[in-house]
Amino acid sequence: HHPTVLQIGSTVFVHGGVLPHHVEYGLEKINRDARAWMQGGKADTQRLLGTGTGGNAVAGRETLLPPASPSFFRGGTAIVWARDFSAEDERRCDCEKLLKVLHAVPGAERMVMGHTIQDVGINSACEGRALRVDVGLSRGCGDGQVEALEILQNGEKLRRLREGLAPLDMRTTEKGDTTKPQEPAAGQANSGR
Repeated sequence: HHPTVLQIGSTVFVHGGVLPHHVEYGLEKINRDARAWMQGGKADTQRLLGTGTGGNAVAGRETLLPPASPSFFRGGTAIVWARDFSAEDERRCDCEKLLKVLHAVPGAERMVMGHTIQDVGINSACEGRALRVDVGLSRGCGDGQVEALEILQNGEKLRRLREGLAPLDMRTTEKGDTTKPQEPAAGQANSGR
């Protein structure tokens, strides 16, 4: 059983982004409803209205149709499609909305999301509360480098791991903020992106 949204300690994991209306609906309810739908759920019985010509519909015949996907899976604000916190330009991230969501989820301090390719690699926004991890790994979507986000000590330690490079601290930069990972110290190899 793979959840649509998962909280481990103080970190919420989701493909797109958790928005206020998702929290209102209930994250566990989203997981339960998504699981039921993906496992076939209850098919909808609908009476087909048609003439019986030019298609398979026969007037008055009932047929089973697959159930519609849950509303939280559809549209630009869907939990799997939302990009409110994913823009590489942090000024386009809705940090106020993210804070509202995190405060509404007990114990949540940060959200890890994919769905929007980050050309610079794994990075953060909103003072480290939005961690964007989609590096476009597949050849068809950017052919990005292999990277991983390491979360230790319930989020007290966040590091970006890249093949062949020393880990990068995601909590600090030279300026003391958390918007971009700290670059390797002088003399460390960096193959870039």
